[in-house]
Amino acid sequence: MGRLATAQQKHDDAEQYYKKALDLRQNGDKDAPEMAVTLADLGRLYAEEKRYDLARDHATRSVAIYQKNFKKVGSSHTDAREVYGRAIAYQSWMLSKIALQKNDHIEAGKQCRTVLDFQTFLGTADHDSFVSACEQAIKNTTP
Repeated sequence: MGRLATAQQKHDDAEQYYKKALDLRQNGDKDAPEMAVTLADLGRLYAEEKRYDLARDHATRSVAIYQKNFKKVGSSHTDAREVYGRAIAYQSWMLSKIALQKNDHIEAGKQCRTVLDFQTFLGTADHDSFVSACEQAIKNTTP
């Protein structure tokens, strides 16, 4: 419902749906991929609304959960690794853009390094532009 409300530009409703989803998941596994998905959705909503501190906080929590799950599944579960790796790359990309909005080039470079670490999981449409932008961002943070 949060995604539908977001698509309809009903941001207040979307925020409430995402928060309800988080509340429902508070009693379960805090490192569940579903928790990461909801945090990522809420982070994207906040970024769209230019509420960058909230966006950063939620996206950072989302990435941490995805990274735990990425490590946990190991190399034998390629489908799960693909899902988690893609989520890490895209959330890190968003975090790099948020950092640049706040003129934090060091943080943008850090997030871009994560994007580059997980670039094999990016969609083909985004790969070249993300990698190029991240390489440039990293070059700008290197003395």
